[in-house]
Amino acid sequence: MPTIINELIEHFNLSKSEVVSWGESINIEKEGVYIVSLSKDPKKNDGTIKDIPISREIIKNWIKKVDGFELDKEKTYDEKLIIKRLSQFWLSDENILYIGKTSLRKNNKGLGNRVNELYKTKYGEKRPHKGGHWIKSLLNLNKLNVHYIPCDNSGEIKIKFLEYFMDNVSDESKNNLRCKKLMLPFGNLELKKGCIKKHGLGKMT
Repeated sequence: MPTIINELIEHFNLSKSEVVSWGESINIEKEGVYIVSLSKDPKKNDGTIKDIPISREIIKNWIKKVDGFELDKEKTYDEKLIIKRLSQFWLSDENILYIGKTSLRKNNKGLGNRVNELYKTKYGEKRPHKGGHWIKSLLNLNKLNVHYIPCDNSGEIKIKFLEYFMDNVSDESKNNLRCKKLMLPFGNLELKKGCIKKHGLGKMT
């Protein structure tokens, strides 16, 4: 069954999440995890979209910005091929698009700062936060929601969240996914260092 945010949080005995709309600041600087979702309600699998809501114009501009993508190690400027490949990682019955984490930095910056970095990073750029950059291709980016949960051991918790997500992917989504070994949320490209889903896309940053 698709993953509901509250079930995920409760399964690992974490505190209640808070939520902001995409682009809205988080006024807390603690270690923790955050979830980019189609749903504003953590108790529901709301807002799911059958077909990937991708922007052809963004992909065209992205390709131009980085002077071509690599698709299976071959350089291409064809946005249709890129859109087709990205669509093979879209989970039509899931509301969770990306799961991220942050430690507490030496400057005492945490969740608020990290999520703000996510907002600020433009497609095709590596800094300040290139994680989840696939979601920058979506038409509905400004309608997304960010759920956040302060917690210790955020790196470990993020991996546990992702593993739980993969374990609960529906048969319908599983059949449509290109990579069935790592059935991660759309915006997550790796489970942990060296464990990357096989998407064949390169030079996007």
